[in-house]
Amino acid sequence: MDSRRRISAKQVVEDIRSGTTAMELLHKYKLTSNELRRLLDKLLHSRLLDQRELDSWSTLNHEIT
Repeated sequence: MDSRRRISAKQVVEDIRSGTTAMELLHKYKLTSNELRRLLDKLLHSRLLDQRELDSWSTLNHEIT
């Protein structure tokens, strides 16, 4: 049985672009900080977020990312 959760990449990107904080993402999607880092990396590599967006968002959320 696969215990991995399905998280909508589109929804996470929308959340980030709307100003959702890292802490809010952790709670909303029930992620650990390591899981959030991996998710952000996947969004970046799949080009759903660009580096500029991620850098800007990460600057505001430096305690997690």
